[in-house]
Amino acid sequence: MTAKPLLQWTPPEQGPAIGPDFDALMMRVDEVIASGRRRIREWIVAQGGEQLAKSFDRRGVATEPAAEQWQRGDKQRATDLVRSLHPAMAAALGAPRLMADFEHWGRSAYFELSEALWLSFGLEPAGIYEGRKLSIVKKDSTDLIDQYALRRAELIRRRFNPDGYDHRVSPTELLAWVQEVELDVHPGFAAMLADMVARSKDIAVEPPPGQAAVEGSSKFDDREKRSLSMLLVALAITDHGYQPNQARSPIPKEFEDMAARLGLELTRETILKYLRLGASQLPEGWEPLDL
Repeated sequence: MTAKPLLQWTPPEQGPAIGPDFDALMMRVDEVIASGRRRIREWIVAQGGEQLAKSFDRRGVATEPAAEQWQRGDKQRATDLVRSLHPAMAAALGAPRLMADFEHWGRSAYFELSEALWLSFGLEPAGIYEGRKLSIVKKDSTDLIDQYALRRAELIRRRFNPDGYDHRVSPTELLAWVQEVELDVHPGFAAMLADMVARSKDIAVEPPPGQAAVEGSSKFDDREKRSLSMLLVALAITDHGYQPNQARSPIPKEFEDMAARLGLELTRETILKYLRLGASQLPEGWEPLDL
């Protein structure tokens, strides 16, 4: 990448929202760019029109050694700057395909945790800049932007994936958490989540033909909950090898993924809750070997 693409970039209306240090870092980059532009203007003015006409052809290509050396050096400085930018900084300057496509992600049934992390900053999770994948951050990085991303990643892990099951999160869960802890996120991300949740609430489920909706029928009584939880745990044990006494079972995550593939929003916590309720109905002294 050279200086030419940098000059052609158009900064987004709303840049990344990635921590309190980001604006200060961008101010330094802006100062470097402004300094470079001043240096170019000053050199051009110092040369004068007649000398410039001798030093460059109509295409702007240097024709004299001194001009060629200056041009090569200035391009190298610009290239070094572009290559040194963190992807988030490049996104703020307008590098293509780095800002989040909220229209696309707003159609997703769920988010991987790494996707939720970068989208919360307003950045494209799959973004690549100068050969660096945005989503790959070294844990020992000393970069301020990386450190901020790692801290937020840990918050997300503690909330949605404490047991290490590579948890996926629904828009409803994510929005509730963002609002609960007053997380500082990109405005586009917050708007996308709010729109997704609103759309899901607007979808009405019609009763089968000939069957009228019964007021209050959407609420299960305790007996129905126990019955369904017993059915759930029976299927989990017999068909999926679920062991109720296992400290960390992968089955809730498997069930969550099964539901997600069907477009159903079920959290691992909810599934685990009803598996435990069903398991509590098993006969006293029950052991898996009884099957």
